[in-house]
Amino acid sequence: MLPAVNIIKDPAFSPFFLCRLLLASAYPFFGLIVSTAVRGTASLPVPTQTQIDQIAAWLPEKPTGVGASINDRRAWENAARQPAFQWQVKEAARFAREPVPELKTDELFAQVLKTGRRDIYEIPFRQRTTRLVAFAVAECVRDDGAWLPFIEAEVQAILAEKTWGVSTQIDEHPYGGYEGIVDLASSARAWNLATVDYWLGNKLRPETRQAIRASLQRRIFANYAASVRSGKPVWWWMTGNTNWNPVCTSGVLGAALASLDSRQERAFFVQAALNSLTFYSDAFPDDGYCAEGIDYWAYGFGCYLTVAETLYQATHGNVNLYAGPNTRKMALFLPRLEIIPGVYPAFGDARPRTSGMPPSLMLLINRRWYMGWTHLNPLGGDMFRGHPLGDRLFGFGVYGFPWPDYVDRARPARKMAAGSPASPEEARVEDQRFFFRDASVLITRSLTPGRPAFGLAIKGGKNGGPHSHIDNGSYVVAMNGVPLIADPGMEQYTTKTFGPDRFKSMMMNSWGHSVPWVGKTLQKGGADSEGKIIETRFTDSRDILKLDLTSGYPIPGMVRLT
Repeated sequence: MLPAVNIIKDPAFSPFFLCRLLLASAYPFFGLIVSTAVRGTASLPVPTQTQIDQIAAWLPEKPTGVGASINDRRAWENAARQPAFQWQVKEAARFAREPVPELKTDELFAQVLKTGRRDIYEIPFRQRTTRLVAFAVAECVRDDGAWLPFIEAEVQAILAEKTWGVSTQIDEHPYGGYEGIVDLASSARAWNLATVDYWLGNKLRPETRQAIRASLQRRIFANYAASVRSGKPVWWWMTGNTNWNPVCTSGVLGAALASLDSRQERAFFVQAALNSLTFYSDAFPDDGYCAEGIDYWAYGFGCYLTVAETLYQATHGNVNLYAGPNTRKMALFLPRLEIIPGVYPAFGDARPRTSGMPPSLMLLINRRWYMGWTHLNPLGGDMFRGHPLGDRLFGFGVYGFPWPDYVDRARPARKMAAGSPASPEEARVEDQRFFFRDASVLITRSLTPGRPAFGLAIKGGKNGGPHSHIDNGSYVVAMNGVPLIADPGMEQYTTKTFGPDRFKSMMMNSWGHSVPWVGKTLQKGGADSEGKIIETRFTDSRDILKLDLTSGYPIPGMVRLT
């Protein structure tokens, strides 16, 4: 029988001794785990004319993107003071000395299928996007026309691409020849191009602007709108509960708001997006835990907040995705998951971290929910730079410009609070622990002055779900900013990562986690494999969490494993 987790918080008890106990009971086999995403199967509500008319009344007369037009020199002079924008200008100078990356879709897709390496296609795909972002930022900062030829060349290359989708979509179907797919990559491509058009306006050649809008209509808007109007989503993510939903939805909607002339059309896309995003936000448990892990929280929920801010500004606060207590709990997921300052468990598809998440995202959360955090550096980072599918120009637009406040219509003398206020439960001190009760994940810590910072994260719950691993009972121990017992997190994705054989590899099953290996048997996957909590006792001096892992090990003769 395995010992229950028993964290002693008595200041007189040495954390070093506790580390030795935990290390002695740790299971030595570690690896990298990846899982498939949950697919949406529900029908998608069709926007009604009443909904469209109401939203249209809140939208500006002309299409408006995020950030500011190049003609707003005051806005761009302020943006140019930020290190993230200065970095892009330097990158643009470097990229200008290099040719547009070659992207032979069919040839590269064939290599991806042959080798299983997605990066063969994704690297040049990413380079094109990253270069366009740098050139666009540099031109708007400098406003000297020097970067326009590079922007035009990069845009033309992207518009000529056979598909804006990525190679993950060709495992079963010939998507390499399909330009109408809407996925993680194509939706971001769309919002990037729409932002270039919005920022630069008439500084681009008229034929380039026409080509951008025609391509957006043909590749993205027409296909998306037809799917919405049918009530039967063409793409699973439209009713999905994973990061795909807000990532793809935000890209489509952001592009529509920035480029569609008709206010009614833009309103249609807004309501369609709201209908889709509900499937994502409603899937979070009451404790706000993100089963996809911290990286996909930053990516998925980050895109959710990106579109929330975009809509909040576009409708002057009338469409408010920040409101509601559950959204606040989603926003608090990361701070509550922190084991000790700077250390987070890499549960799910995540990278092991000993540093915080994107400061820009945390700054937005702090601002819209009045969290009162004072440790954040307002110039410390940028959002969506260095993403595997390329930088996000709209990230600079949302996170690099001031976030406006709007008047509270019920109380005109006050500014409107976007997010819901703190609950009485949240107001309680959470320095010692946070227990994600719905997810069966405990974060417990000892932060006694004069003693080493020490903490532990342990997870139970059910195996299976979006980006989850076979890891019931897995734990991470950290002290003084260093994980002593770690979860190594995610692997480098290949074409097999999300396939039917993913758990045959030691990097894709429980062998790679600090969980029992009983009778030479790995822990099984599936929702019926559960780390069931059978006891919890939390006090100022000691936390006890006891798990029953029996269902995860179908071993003849085994009575119980706790």
